[in-house]
Amino acid sequence: MGIYNYEAKEDLQVGEVCLERDIYEIINFYKKGSIVLCDSVSRFSANSDRMFKVINRIETYMHKNEDYTYQVSDRPKLIYIVEQVR
Repeated sequence: MGIYNYEAKEDLQVGEVCLERDIYEIINFYKKGSIVLCDSVSRFSANSDRMFKVINRIETYMHKNEDYTYQVSDRPKLIYIVEQVR
């Protein structure tokens, strides 16, 4: 089943249900550098009709240790937490 008159989303909000292609386009075109956490999907595709619900949307600094060096992002990262609903 195809989707006609499809209009891409440029951002996602908590509680919103979206297509997998929305997530794909957001992380590849609209919100580059954003992070999506999902426990059921290892890769997002532009050609799938799976549905996801946005559980949380966070803008925060990333702290990590890489090669024994403490690193902090210079600006907040946008993180979406999503779960598959269909």
